[in-house]
Amino acid sequence: MSTMSDLLGLEYEDTLINPTISGKPWLGNSHYGPVKGISKNISKNYDKVLTENEIEHIKNKTNKLIDNIDLSKTPINLLELPDNLFYDYSRHKRYFSDEEKIVLYSALNNSIKRRGIIKKVTLYSVLAIVFSLIVRIIHIPRLLKLRYSKGLGKQNYT
Repeated sequence: MSTMSDLLGLEYEDTLINPTISGKPWLGNSHYGPVKGISKNISKNYDKVLTENEIEHIKNKTNKLIDNIDLSKTPINLLELPDNLFYDYSRHKRYFSDEEKIVLYSALNNSIKRRGIIKKVTLYSVLAIVFSLIVRIIHIPRLLKLRYSKGLGKQNYT
């Protein structure tokens, strides 16, 4: 991480190898359980998270790129690779220096994530709301006990 910081012209910080959330140590992805710092074995664990179909799909999409990369040489200079290995590379190269176009491209790229599909409310939606209200009402005694009788009875409701 210190080498990457130097290459990017950024100041190295300890949180780059000891990540935090709100100033408290981050214990890692729930797929791997608690982890201190950056896991050096994460590249060996992908098969525990991804299905065989997902792994095969990734290999099919990246095989041309992987065939052109010398994995023993780091850092990898992507500018040395043929342009046709990257999606729409000629436009990216042409407009990368234009900050306004990059901002517009990013906004367009991320806008689909915010778009909601509005449709008629189904019976399931109404049942879900009713169920959530029933659950909230049922939990009132537990919430009162937790608030006014701390330390009595079972406290962990997970």
